[in-house]
Amino acid sequence: MTAGGRVLVSPPNCVVKPMLEHVRAAGARPRFEEAVKRSIVALGLSFALVGLAPGRAEEAGAVAGGRAIALKICANCHLAVEDQAQAPTLQPPAASFAEIVARPNVTEKFLRDFLRKPHGEARSVSAMPAFLMPGREVDAVIGYLMSLKAGK
Repeated sequence: MTAGGRVLVSPPNCVVKPMLEHVRAAGARPRFEEAVKRSIVALGLSFALVGLAPGRAEEAGAVAGGRAIALKICANCHLAVEDQAQAPTLQPPAASFAEIVARPNVTEKFLRDFLRKPHGEARSVSAMPAFLMPGREVDAVIGYLMSLKAGK
């Protein structure tokens, strides 16, 4: 079983069988065996869920970082967030992020190509100026944009 890119060991394979053998050797009744089995499985699932929490927290942090970068850089031309305090200085403004992510061709791959290759094919048909963002900022902004797309 995998979770958040991590391999989780399934409790029935590594814990339940030895525990049940121990319980049977002690002369326990079948009902007790089932209770022990359910408890061990529940404990294993609890550990699995705890293992998932850091991945979600990291993802939320990356999205928040992308939002912050979008407000700092992209908001000069785009409405990057709905509650943006300052209007874009470009008049008329470029497409809002909500409009951009609503386009069917906008995927993570498309955004990566568009933002990492300022003179690439996708950018050549765009009015966006040719500037280059550092890779970590591109990744963060893409994470933010994809979170907007997922929210649709």
